[in-house]
Amino acid sequence: MGLRIILCALIVLMASGCGFTRTPTQTTRTATEQLLLSQAIERSLHDLTVPIAEGSSVTMDTVGFAVPPPSIVASDLTYVREAVAGRLGHLGMRVHPKTEEATYLVRVLVQALGTVQGETFFGMPPVQSVIIPFALPELTLYKRQAQTGYMRYSLDIYDSSTGRLVRSTPWYAGSSYYNQYTFLFLFKYNSTDLILPP
Repeated sequence: MGLRIILCALIVLMASGCGFTRTPTQTTRTATEQLLLSQAIERSLHDLTVPIAEGSSVTMDTVGFAVPPPSIVASDLTYVREAVAGRLGHLGMRVHPKTEEATYLVRVLVQALGTVQGETFFGMPPVQSVIIPFALPELTLYKRQAQTGYMRYSLDIYDSSTGRLVRSTPWYAGSSYYNQYTFLFLFKYNSTDLILPP
């Protein structure tokens, strides 16, 4: 009978640690985050088409929201521009660095580019007590740490000489994920759709 009471008390104590939190990025851009974003961008390009003739000359411009530090935003948008330019090259377009050398200006409107991180935890969180002279470590029955990379954008195509809007494309999107699981304190495994994850 005493063992049942102890087990019930332990379960209640561990259940008090259940929760869901969003963990912010701990570094400027981790390797996993870079892979999540780059592969989300690559996947968003698979269905990309442009309603202009093959062989047309284009120049690129990219705009998006400035949420992280400006230096990160600039490098992210540069990567997006070059990735889209590469796809346009595969579609037979000629990409020029200067607007005056191109027939069309292709503006990439980035609606979303980033990672979403979250954690689901069931167990007892670490305990630091002033009564007990030592700390209790985290006791994990189940823990899921999830990261998702997401990219969404569209293209506006302008006539370079007149500035007239020629066509806008629909939105294109891509995503990727990397999840880490822990069971019964020690057992861990990963689940991902990344190619060659870290």
